[in-house]
Amino acid sequence: MMNYESNGIICEFTPPYAHESNGIAERFNRTIVTMMRTMMIDISSKFLWAEAAATAVYIKNRIPHSRLPDRMTPYQALYGRKPSIKHPQPFGRRCYVHIPGEIRPSGSKLLARSIEGIFVGYTKSNQIYRIWIPSKPNQIRESRDVRFAPIPGKSVSFDLQLSSNSRSVDNHPILSPSITGHWIPNPSTTNCPPIPSPPITGHWIPNPLTTNCPPILNHLVRINPLLRRHHISNTNHKK
Repeated sequence: MMNYESNGIICEFTPPYAHESNGIAERFNRTIVTMMRTMMIDISSKFLWAEAAATAVYIKNRIPHSRLPDRMTPYQALYGRKPSIKHPQPFGRRCYVHIPGEIRPSGSKLLARSIEGIFVGYTKSNQIYRIWIPSKPNQIRESRDVRFAPIPGKSVSFDLQLSSNSRSVDNHPILSPSITGHWIPNPSTTNCPPIPSPPITGHWIPNPLTTNCPPILNHLVRINPLLRRHHISNTNHKK
């Protein structure tokens, strides 16, 4: 108490069971618990709740706050500089941690150089993560040699349709090499064989045998002998 008063801090007590009297702290606790509950949905080991709480506070301090000037983050208000947001990862993301040579068992020359883990938190450094090792219960490592696995269910799949305003050659649309998806047949193309339904990915190389088919078809004719014969027969029949 004396230490509080010497620093200009007034310590006030609230009535028992009157949570409304301490609304700011109660609301903050509710926010943290809500974030923890969301992060722990896919985590079977509930003993990681403390890691989830620390991670929630870490992220909360790096989110703009409406009560601070210019909606700055609490981190910036405390340290006077903006926080880095290049390193955050989804809580529970699967990753692989490098095993240093100093702790590898003897005779492990042909064994794996990394061990699978689950990301569960941060440290004071932006380059060091806290990783839970499921194969070794109750073990959490801090390491900077971490490689994160792709997030499942985040691949993009779409159907590509080109409007009449798209660039074309001989009334056939031109596709960019960076486009991935399903080709939608163009009603104006009547002398080209059908396009297979599986997704098409990669660079499309023009084929000298085809003069009036889109580049995507030229690539398919080049790599598919059956499609090549079908196209050549159609070309000869047209002549």
